[in-house]
Amino acid sequence: MNIVKRTPVIHLAGIIRISLTALFIVFVGFSARGGEPTDQVKATTEQILSVLRDPKWTSPSQHKEQVDTIQKLISERFDWEAISQGCLGRHWRDRSAAEKREFQSLLENFLRRNYVDKITSSYTNLVEVRYLNEKVIDISASVQTKVVTQKTEASVEYRLRKKSAASGWKVYDALIEGVSLVKNYRVQFDEIINSSSFEKLVARIKKRIEEAADPDVPL
Repeated sequence: MNIVKRTPVIHLAGIIRISLTALFIVFVGFSARGGEPTDQVKATTEQILSVLRDPKWTSPSQHKEQVDTIQKLISERFDWEAISQGCLGRHWRDRSAAEKREFQSLLENFLRRNYVDKITSSYTNLVEVRYLNEKVIDISASVQTKVVTQKTEASVEYRLRKKSAASGWKVYDALIEGVSLVKNYRVQFDEIINSSSFEKLVARIKKRIEEAADPDVPL
């Protein structure tokens, strides 16, 4: 009898919270000598840390502007088209150009809106991020880190791609303890599309955005 092993769907709470916090909050502690990909990740980290620590954002009336600023910085470092394509997997090629644009916009909105508040409220729990290693092959790169919080440690590897000199290095996936963030979403989305339709998936994401629902809960 053939036993088919399925990739387990890891609850996204820890994965995304750790990966986003690690990438965008601090990088104190040990840092191996890195190249351009690591430098650009660190540059974005510094910018977001500056926004989080700036006293001008402490007023509740400034919260929305602070969130918008962080969201912009996040968007500039992520390759949302590659993330969207990876999350849809084989279903991406079946979508029209308009459907791809809508899905990419929804997914970016869904992730950014739901996690920026978590970043702003929990970044102080992070002790350090250690940049351990960098590998570059042509236009692809990986940056390996160790994330240390007050309660846990986790290995986080960022996968990046450089489309052009002007665009810089963009994150298209993050592996936490070897588990791909994009692959976890792809498993969820594939099950929804196969059991219903792509339109149903889009409707669920829209509903979650409208309800400001916690994305840690599976769709």
